Amino acid sequence: MPPKTRPGLARLNMDALQLRAASRCLQDALAGSKLSGLWALPAGLVLDFGGRFLRLQIQKAPLGLWLESDAMPADSHPFAGLARSQLQGMFLVGIEAPFADRILRLVFERRHLTGRAERRALVAEWLGSRGNLILCDEADQMRFAWRWDDLLAAEARVLPQQGYRPPARFSEDALWYLAPRHRQHVRPDDEQQVRMDAEAAQRCCAPWRRLEREDQQILYPILLPGWEHQGNADFTRAWSTLVEQEAGTGLETAQLDSLRQRLGNALKRERETLTRVQADLARLSDPDLYRRWGQALYTLPDAIPNTAQIEALDYHAEPPESMQIPVQAGRGLHEQAEHYFQMARRAERGAAQAQARLETLQARVQALDGLNDALTKGQAGPDTLTAELDALYPAVAGKAARNRSRQAETAAEPLRLQMQGYEVLVGRSAQQNDLLTFKLARPWDVWLHVQDLAGAHVVIRMPKQEKRPPDGVLAQAAALAVRYSPRAGQAAEVDWTQARFVTRKPGGGPGQVLYRQFKTWHVKLDRD
Repeated sequence: MPPKTRPGLARLNMDALQLRAASRCLQDALAGSKLSGLWALPAGLVLDFGGRFLRLQIQKAPLGLWLESDAMPADSHPFAGLARSQLQGMFLVGIEAPFADRILRLVFERRHLTGRAERRALVAEWLGSRGNLILCDEADQMRFAWRWDDLLAAEARVLPQQGYRPPARFSEDALWYLAPRHRQHVRPDDEQQVRMDAEAAQRCCAPWRRLEREDQQILYPILLPGWEHQGNADFTRAWSTLVEQEAGTGLETAQLDSLRQRLGNALKRERETLTRVQADLARLSDPDLYRRWGQALYTLPDAIPNTAQIEALDYHAEPPESMQIPVQAGRGLHEQAEHYFQMARRAERGAAQAQARLETLQARVQALDGLNDALTKGQAGPDTLTAELDALYPAVAGKAARNRSRQAETAAEPLRLQMQGYEVLVGRSAQQNDLLTFKLARPWDVWLHVQDLAGAHVVIRMPKQEKRPPDGVLAQAAALAVRYSPRAGQAAEVDWTQARFVTRKPGGGPGQVLYRQFKTWHVKLDRD
């Protein structure tokens, strides 16, 4: 399922006409540029063309593609690493819209010294929650995909090594390229003009229109009936600005809602704790009573009672008077007297601690009430109130950091694949390599690494009684080691040994190792 997003950003989801017009604008801006980097986002991909960042957002609103001015934080996704290994260093030669749907093809090319041209195509599909990215070779066969279809599904379309084909076509009518939310407002009298404008917008990168209606703003390649025209804009610069503005709209409201909920939860929790502490104080309010019971029991001969209460004289009273003392059948009276003395000492300490805690809780509840009052009356902004709330709970921030650390460790899981009944694990970073080699690998598992180059650690999970995997599995695992080692190129020597012969490099960082008793497998990757 795609991540949830705010309705305001969903309004910016590009329809087929916007995607086609945007592809023309971006082709003018980027054609001939070298791809110097590529990484994943939680809902798409970022392509770095020498400091110009092309964003392909396929699942989380706003759906579409546009240029960003700044780099964005990377996310972990296997597709990004695979696409990077195939596309990095290639040149963008075109952005095509060959199908009557929200589908674009980014065509990349690399020319070798021999004059041979090597081509790849990155297909981006914007199909709502089914958005996808597919890397195709020169024969238009699908090599890698963001999301493969289930092989047994009735409508399986995105399958490894199959020729790419788009979903069933709907219409070649230019009016169909408009999203239904716009199409439904086109009157019959306006249809012909809208069709003509839509056809023209696909053929040239004309200025986009700033349109406004009912306090809503959009950028669109053509004038839409029922919208007020607020001027023209350059898509390559204006779209990212609009996205940033829309992302900020309502941000303070979201902060306030979150802060209001957090304050309410904190107040409820502290008041419940305050009630419990007050009950503890009431229970611990009279340690002297336990001491009097203990002293009264010591005045009696030591015996084992067979009742729940025993009568004894309280010599602290003036004059001494009889009192009933709770006792436990089967335990000596002097033993129980000592127990009451311990309870008296514990009550004295507990009462002092409970009193101190009570004062702290009362001060905290008072502070929370003050923050809540300032929030309700609008006397302080959300950032100020959040900082004051964080200051009240410094331990909470530490717990959140620990949770984030645990989540990061979980996200750093190596890639897991199945090959002929063997599980193969691939480390895609120094941290993953370290985790894979020294925590997940068993001593008898087969470990692989490209010779004399930094790169991926690969482990083949082996039955304990087997010393060597089948050659086919070994060859595929060695190819993975090369593919996930950026410096290895298309051919390399891959060393393999058992994990028990791999040790950490003294003074080295995560994933830096020494190994012995190894053999070498030569790998030459298929360029296709």
